[in-house]
Amino acid sequence: MSLEDGDVQVEGEYHILEEDGARIFLPKVFKRYSMAEYQQVLKKLLSEADYKLNLAQLDQKRSLAGNLYIYFDEESRSTCSVSTPPFMPLSKEDAKQLLGYMRIGNERKLSFDEEYTKVAAKYSGIPENYTFKSVYRIYNNKTKLEYFTSLYIVTRNNKTVMYHLLTGVPVYFDPFVNKIEL
Repeated sequence: MSLEDGDVQVEGEYHILEEDGARIFLPKVFKRYSMAEYQQVLKKLLSEADYKLNLAQLDQKRSLAGNLYIYFDEESRSTCSVSTPPFMPLSKEDAKQLLGYMRIGNERKLSFDEEYTKVAAKYSGIPENYTFKSVYRIYNNKTKLEYFTSLYIVTRNNKTVMYHLLTGVPVYFDPFVNKIEL
């Protein structure tokens, strides 16, 4: 399934999600980390408050049904967490509702110093075989820093995979997601 990639060629490598019988394609700079390794990286990079916030978010992801795989790019400090919830069909109307819930949830998380802007949202396919994408820009007025959070949900062959990408710059990640093998 394509998200209008055209003939975009991307370099990367496949990673096996061994517990789920799937393969994902990521840029070569992403390396898989265990939870303990990733926690150590976060501890080095973040303030104590941000570290605790990120640990709480990781614990929340780990508590969900399915498996969690973490990939990190040391150079850009980008994270791609991949989770495999139980199969979940999603209609176009469901996708619209999900975007609304995401907007409300993200706005609750932000401090008064942050601005939250939807960059992109797209649903392509049918409820049993689809790709859902949402990209948000978060800008901190106090620190003058921005980052981007992208969520992709791919479902086909009775499997669902969710990508959550955190980057310091906007990236076009669709061609990588479209190479998933479920």
